[in-house]
Amino acid sequence: MIKFLQKTALMGFVASAVIGMSASNDALSKSIKLETYAGPKHSMNTDAWPTWVKWVSEESKGNVKVKTTYPPINPRDLLDRVRKGIADVAWITHGYTTGRFVFTDMVELPGMDGNAEQMSRSYWRTYNKNLLSFNEHKGVV
Repeated sequence: MIKFLQKTALMGFVASAVIGMSASNDALSKSIKLETYAGPKHSMNTDAWPTWVKWVSEESKGNVKVKTTYPPINPRDLLDRVRKGIADVAWITHGYTTGRFVFTDMVELPGMDGNAEQMSRSYWRTYNKNLLSFNEHKGVV
């Protein structure tokens, strides 16, 4: 349950960014493309993403439509697809992009397990204090 809440909180942030983006562009309606590397029956695509799509629709009063696609793609390529404008939103997982996010890989080191809530807070503080300046996520929200 905690993992689902963490994922939905992140998706809420992304939804807010998308809504803000469309509002700042003075767009009355917008269609955005969501790409996910997992198949349509994966729990992210049956539970989490549909919830996020609903939030986007509600927050935009129906003016933002989300088209979800499931391209047969290496998850590592999704970040570049967003940066190049092929997709507007993508599910990017650091664990499936080995070597790409070097500084944030510390959370995958042995001995870094524990209470998810405590570890999340601890990692967020560490990220903001030590890792943010490396700008590994440049060009994405």
